[in-house]
Amino acid sequence: MLPITAAVGMSLGRELTRTSNLSLQERTVEWMRGHHMGTFINLFENSYYKSHQPKAGGNPSLSQEGVTATDKSGTSADLNALDPNVPPALTTIAAPPFTGEGTWHPFSEPVHGQYPVQASYLRADSVHTSVIDAVVHINQKLVSARLIPGRTIPGNSSASSLAVDSTDRSRFLDGFNSGFRLDDSHGGFFLNGKTSRPLVAGLASIVVHTDGTVNVAQWGREETMTPNVEAVRQNLALLVDAGQVVPGVDDVKNRRWGHTVSNQLFVWRSGLGVDAQGNLIYAAGDGLSVRTLANLLQHAGAVRAMELDINYPWVSFNMFQHGTDGSINPRLATKLLPKMKKPATRYLSPDDRDWVALIARP
Repeated sequence: MLPITAAVGMSLGRELTRTSNLSLQERTVEWMRGHHMGTFINLFENSYYKSHQPKAGGNPSLSQEGVTATDKSGTSADLNALDPNVPPALTTIAAPPFTGEGTWHPFSEPVHGQYPVQASYLRADSVHTSVIDAVVHINQKLVSARLIPGRTIPGNSSASSLAVDSTDRSRFLDGFNSGFRLDDSHGGFFLNGKTSRPLVAGLASIVVHTDGTVNVAQWGREETMTPNVEAVRQNLALLVDAGQVVPGVDDVKNRRWGHTVSNQLFVWRSGLGVDAQGNLIYAAGDGLSVRTLANLLQHAGAVRAMELDINYPWVSFNMFQHGTDGSINPRLATKLLPKMKKPATRYLSPDDRDWVALIARP
């Protein structure tokens, strides 16, 4: 029998040498979480974040943040203003508003002459007034969604399913992160008839239907398993329900929204919701607590919403543009927030974690 240290070294060595899009540090942390050492990682992360909280007050500096409150798809704002699917500008949460705060701008190529994905930049609370976060409005009449599995999450998918396939590549517009590691999500994972982790009644769920539409739902209430369900990705409990932020999001002892980082710590977070018209609402940014993420999603019109992944390495939303031959030009890939860690080309190749692709409807 191999000594324990040798067995551990071999296991870690396999993790660090496998095909992956993660850094060595990220793979080491993922390996530790998967080998019952998550408590140590959690203690370190909470200690680090407590000492690196965003400052109160201050004015936003768009140039410093790398954010421009202008269109990123090469289309004039005047044309965007004529798009009937653009929602009203979001009102400021932190007064006075900076120029362009809350205004919607295209964050995708057009589909049938309209822009299905719109991004808006604003502050999420009136205390940390120098922190700029993002909200994305997704018109599901113009795009369909696919849940793309990752190499390690759920970890039992064929190599051919780990990226957007060639038939959809020319219509692939945007991609964004999914939820926690399955061990931390407390929920299940279902895709194309295969249950990788049993689904749990009562949990917040991304439900992708066979027609490409997505619902954000409490499993067992708004959604159950039917032939129309293509994928279900569960993560914790709903943050917004019936248009209201659910009770308990401020309770530091409440673990319904993750036990790795305290609810009240301001860190990189992301979330997904659905509004009364069936549009998707994605929100993300640095300096978000569970409460301010929930507030931001509700503020943007979500009637139900859930937390997705958190922490700097995992939060991503990228836009892709195509050449005249229909192929994606990697040099034109754009991050929703420039300070997001992963490159803008993330999701153009297999990823370790599962994610959501937005595909233009034909």
